[in-house]
Amino acid sequence: MNRDQLLKRLSGIEWDDFEVKEARVALPDDIAKTISAFSNTTGGHIVFGVKDNDGKFTIGGVESPDKIQNDFIMLLRGEKFNIPLSSKGDVHHIDGKAVLVFRIEEMPRQAKPVYFNGDIRNTFVRIGASTQKASKPEVERMLREASEKTSDSMRLDDFGVKDLDESTGEGITKITDGWTRMGYDKPLFNDDKEINLFELTLPLTSRGLKVLRPLPEISSEEASARTKRALSWH
Repeated sequence: MNRDQLLKRLSGIEWDDFEVKEARVALPDDIAKTISAFSNTTGGHIVFGVKDNDGKFTIGGVESPDKIQNDFIMLLRGEKFNIPLSSKGDVHHIDGKAVLVFRIEEMPRQAKPVYFNGDIRNTFVRIGASTQKASKPEVERMLREASEKTSDSMRLDDFGVKDLDESTGEGITKITDGWTRMGYDKPLFNDDKEINLFELTLPLTSRGLKVLRPLPEISSEEASARTKRALSWH
C-alpha cells in the first residue's frame, strides 16, 4: 500500500481488510487475533502508528519503526502460530511521523485454520470491521475443507504432456513460475525459447490439463510463433 492509498483509507473507516493499531512503542496484545482473522478470511492490511478514536483516525506514529517491524516479522515466523506466516511491510512518513503498513494474505484452504498459542480455539475470523473468534462450526468447516481433495488436484497418471498437442505454448506462461518453484532441473525451454513439452514425463493433474489444453491443429511454424508470443506475456 503506497502513501496515497494509505491516506485515502485513513480518511474513511476500518473495514474487513483494514485495521489500525496504535503500537507506539510495542506490538499490541491483541495483534495475534487480527493476524489470525485476516489469514482465515480474505486478508488485509494492518497499520501501526495510528489510533482509532471512535471511528476517527489519529496519526501518532511509532517511536522505533525498525523494532516494531522486526518484532512483527519474528511473531509471524516464530512459533506463535500453528504455521509460519510472512508479510511485506512499508514505512510511510506522515507529518513527520512513521507509520508502518503490513499486508497479511489470506491462507489457502489447505493451511486453514490459522490459530495461535497451540490452541485451535484461538481461531479468529474477520466479519465487517470486527475481529471475532471463530465458532465451532466455522472451525470444523475449515478443517473439513482443508482435508478435501479437489478434482483439479487429481493426478492423471495415464496421461502426460506427451499426449498434448504441440501448440499448447499459449498456456505455458501460467505454469512457468510454478515449474521454477518446484525445483525441476530439466530445462522448461529449449535454446529457441520454445517449451520442451515432448521431453517431459511428468504426470498431469486435472487443472494442468485445463491449462495446457490442446489447440486446433496448426503448422509447426505457427506453433513456434504462438509459443514465442506466449513468452512475451511475462
